[in-house]
Amino acid sequence: MLIKKKRGNILQNKSDFKETILPILQNNDYLMIKGSNATGLKQISKNLTKGRINAI
Repeated sequence: MLIKKKRGNILQNKSDFKETILPILQNNDYLMIKGSNATGLKQISKNLTKGRINAI
């Protein structure tokens, strides 16, 4: 069950992710990432999961 209001964004590149998502992302938040592996989202996802947020 989602307690907080759902939010969504469409981002065009990795720097948008760092500027838009990281400032509002908190511990225990759920983040759904949809996109192509060619854009580097797989690596971003791995870094987030391992706690390496600055490695984006």
